[in-house]
Amino acid sequence: MRKIRHFLLVILLMSGTGLWAQAIGDYGSAATNNAWNTASNWVVCVTNGTWDGATTATVAPLVTTNIWIRSGHTITLPASGNCLCNNLYVDGTLVSASVVTSPRYVRLYGNSMIVNGAFGSSTDGLGVQLYGGATQALTISGTATIYFSRIQPQTAAAVTFDANAQFDYGGSSGTGSTGLYANNLDYIITINQGKTVTLADNSYFAVHGSSGSSAGTANLTLNINGTLNGSGANSTINLNSSSAKTVLVNIGATGELKSISPIRLSYLNAATATINIASGGKITSFASGSLQLPKATITNNGTISVAGLNADSIGATIVSSTGSILVNKTSSNLAFAGASTLNGALTFTSGTASLGANNLTIGSTGSISGGSSTSYIITNGVGKLTQTVGAATAVLFPIGASSTSYDPVVLTPTTASDIAVNVGTALPAAAPTSYTYNTKVWNITPVTPSSTSVTLIPSAAVSTSVSDVIGQYISGNYSNTIAAKSGNAYTATFDTFSPFVTGTSDLGTAVSEIKTWDVSFDGKTIQNPNHQSLRLFDAVGRLVETSNGNIDMSSASKGVYVIKIQSSTLKIAL
Repeated sequence: MRKIRHFLLVILLMSGTGLWAQAIGDYGSAATNNAWNTASNWVVCVTNGTWDGATTATVAPLVTTNIWIRSGHTITLPASGNCLCNNLYVDGTLVSASVVTSPRYVRLYGNSMIVNGAFGSSTDGLGVQLYGGATQALTISGTATIYFSRIQPQTAAAVTFDANAQFDYGGSSGTGSTGLYANNLDYIITINQGKTVTLADNSYFAVHGSSGSSAGTANLTLNINGTLNGSGANSTINLNSSSAKTVLVNIGATGELKSISPIRLSYLNAATATINIASGGKITSFASGSLQLPKATITNNGTISVAGLNADSIGATIVSSTGSILVNKTSSNLAFAGASTLNGALTFTSGTASLGANNLTIGSTGSISGGSSTSYIITNGVGKLTQTVGAATAVLFPIGASSTSYDPVVLTPTTASDIAVNVGTALPAAAPTSYTYNTKVWNITPVTPSSTSVTLIPSAAVSTSVSDVIGQYISGNYSNTIAAKSGNAYTATFDTFSPFVTGTSDLGTAVSEIKTWDVSFDGKTIQNPNHQSLRLFDAVGRLVETSNGNIDMSSASKGVYVIKIQSSTLKIAL
């Protein structure tokens, strides 16, 4: 009875702590410094839970054999021969007889690998091949950091990392290849909370068999609740797969996908690619890294941080989300590769983001902060920045026409509205006579138009001649409004919206001359006795009339007019 009670207590303790114990038929290492595939280097368990009475093995481990490398023992994978097992438990040390550029594999058919001792090293060729078939769901756990040359699946499989691991394989030349990869087989990889999987120098993560850039031909699900860390130089994370395949990346509340090298989902004929970032989850690019994710549909409720030196591209679509995007780049640019909606914070510390042909909408709960002359949104195409602007609330649109031109807008409407804005350099038409415009044009489109204070700030502004203006291009002509100017900022109020320009006019309010080229004005008629070619403009630069004769002004509206005669100008006032 006492033996039964003791056995039950052991079972309860093992189940309560998640520990495993050897079972009848399991192999245990017989001694240290022994080779894997020699039968006499193993003993066979004959009593559950103990090695007492174990007998010497008569055959090398088989695909059905659970292997235990016992504490204090070292087992070596030899340079040749198949090394087989079902489940693997390492309390001692397992190494290979090969260097990291020439992997030697344990062929693992089971669902459990526990390492509390030592598995490989950063220079060792020790790796694992998965042979368990499509139903294989391997959990890798233990207290030690596990050093893989690589994991190479031979059939579709699922792998869960419940231990810290590092991948060191960089190809036979050591210059770059896949350490953790799908081998073009359907694959599910999960990294548990609190665990980190690290890619060392030149070791890639990929769907493809060996490439850090080419597309694979398999479905991939990557669940990150811990950290996938491409911290090594040239440690590319390549998520590309081909059309008709699915790539799904789920980053949980405690998860982070980070790299100093490219993170790629950019293949032209891409798989259906989705990235879901939960609140608290992160994607981080830093140092020499970049996010190359133009083919991904991204739901971001966590944080996307771009701080790498190289160009970034994110989101075939970024759907409505509560997450934040942090831009802190000392070089290159973040490109929004598709229409994006952000209901969280877009924060600029340094560097720019560009829209191209894609619209960026900041939702009613979203915000933009940190916009400045060194950190802003480039509207280098038809894409527009849309923000929700409250009634009587001044809102900055931190936009620029290029990476060297910051041309922001401040809008204060009387009625709350979503307002879309962009800025470019191609004016809709040449400036009319007596006007000089800055080479920037702003398109401002409110959903609900109302009387709005508009401040336009070109990166460079022409010197004031007589008066400063904001011009609107309406029905093929410019309509100019006198603007208040402070520095490069032009401010006026409008209740209709069309392309806007800024500039200056040399028009005054008095007659500058009464006669030139024998053309004169007597208060009612412009006299043109020599039949000069005349062009008459109003004060906002609209062409009113052309004539080779006299022009009757008796029914014209009061104001200032400009007569252009050859290379001269005559100003008149009614």
